[in-house]
Amino acid sequence: ALEIKKKNVSVNKNISSGTANPIYQYDGRFWHVPKGFRFPENAKRHVGWQLWVVGMPNYQEKKPDGTLITCPIRPFRKLDPKLLPPGLTSQFKVSWRPLFKMMESGIDEAIPDPSELTAAKIDEYFETATKYMEEKRGVLFS
Repeated sequence: ALEIKKKNVSVNKNISSGTANPIYQYDGRFWHVPKGFRFPENAKRHVGWQLWVVGMPNYQEKKPDGTLITCPIRPFRKLDPKLLPPGLTSQFKVSWRPLFKMMESGIDEAIPDPSELTAAKIDEYFETATKYMEEKRGVLFS
C-alpha cells in the first residue's frame, strides 16, 4: 500500500470508494475539506503529486474531546476551489493547482480512481509528468 507520513499528512491507497470523495458541512455550507484542514506545508513535489492523485484518505482531525476522527480528503485534483474555505482557496489556486495541473497535462491517459492505482503507477505518472515539464515546458527540477 502507498503510504506517506509527514506530520498530519498520511496517504494510503487502501480506502473504500464510498469515502474517497466526501462532502463536509459546517458554517452553513458544504465543503470539500473538513473544518480546520490546512494544506501540507513544504511538501516535496513527489509528495505533492501523490496528494494530487490520491488525496489524503487517512487524514485525521482531533475532536474537542481529544479523540481522532478520520476525515478523508479527496485527490487534490478533484478539489473545487468554490468548495474550499476562503483561506484555502487562494493557496490552492496559487500553490497547488497550477503546477500539478500542468504536470497532469503531460500524462497521455486519464488518471484512474485512487482505488485502481498502485504506488508504482503513481511513480510512473510522476516520472512521465516530470519529463514532460522539463522537455516541453522548459521547467527544471533539482
